[in-house]
Amino acid sequence: MELTKKDHQMAKGIAIIGMVMLHLFCIKVDLPYTPLLWIGDTPLVYYLGLLGEICVPIYLFCSGYAQALLRYSDGAAYVKKSWIRILNFLLNYWIVLILAVILGAFFDSEKRIPGSILSFLENFFLYRFSYNGIWWFVSTYIQLVALSPLILKLIRRCPPVLTVLVSGALYLASIFYIRLFDGHIENEILAWIGKQVSLLVKSQFSFVIGCLCYEYKVMTKLRSLKHINLIALLLSPVLIILMCILENAVFAPIFGLSLILLFQSVKKPKFLCAVLCFFGAASTNIWLTHTFFFARIFPNLVYRAKYPLFIVLAMFALCFLASIVVNCLYRPLSKLLLDRLSKKTASH
Repeated sequence: MELTKKDHQMAKGIAIIGMVMLHLFCIKVDLPYTPLLWIGDTPLVYYLGLLGEICVPIYLFCSGYAQALLRYSDGAAYVKKSWIRILNFLLNYWIVLILAVILGAFFDSEKRIPGSILSFLENFFLYRFSYNGIWWFVSTYIQLVALSPLILKLIRRCPPVLTVLVSGALYLASIFYIRLFDGHIENEILAWIGKQVSLLVKSQFSFVIGCLCYEYKVMTKLRSLKHINLIALLLSPVLIILMCILENAVFAPIFGLSLILLFQSVKKPKFLCAVLCFFGAASTNIWLTHTFFFARIFPNLVYRAKYPLFIVLAMFALCFLASIVVNCLYRPLSKLLLDRLSKKTASH
């Protein structure tokens, strides 16, 4: 059996929890929180944050898998529907952006949000993400979805082993480019192009693995393995320990994809599934908004809770409240957008 919508929601739930932990606690010096448990001279919660490095690979894997699935289910309408999904995603992003501008105008003591009209336009049109650095994934995700018909065509024409090797080589090449050239190109336009291409090439690896997993029904094969629960139980802690020892984001796709495949292969308690789906359903809005509650508009706000558990609870409480507000605007506007696009399509 392949991944269902529920499986995707759970994966996104894991990813968003990991992302928030990463951004809050993956710090070793000048701690803005009070750790209660330590491993040597390092807070235990630092390692929980470090495991959050798997968040982006998981999102990319889910995106690649979903695009491969939609390519078959949508058929000839796939490209058209993909652009409609991109517009819907941009609508969600623009709503968060405009809300951030309104809040920033009142509460951002450093006046970085909204800043100048040029700053707003740069963020609106995805040229520069000065309001929130982690929004870089907005443009990369859109590029991958737009390129997915070509990516899927290449995947079907190439042997899977060759696809993985080429994709992996491109991933490593992008890492070297970022480390050697990012921030060192004086021409602004060339620097922007280099940044966009390097992030796209870096991100394609996990996306391609997701596509391949659907194309070759990897989940069905994994779930049919004898003793898969035992294999996952033994292998997952080894991967987690290795990730904590290496402390290198370069390996995040390997660990992230391995862990999510193992997780999706085993039986899970219903309560855990429900919790992860709850987080997964709000993951886009949590991703787009969470840094405002500790780094930008309301700096150090959640850190006032002092202890990691209370900080996490405060963060997610604020994020879910923000998500409710965003959805109150997004859902009717999205329906209006889809209705207009449907009428326009019907008229042609």
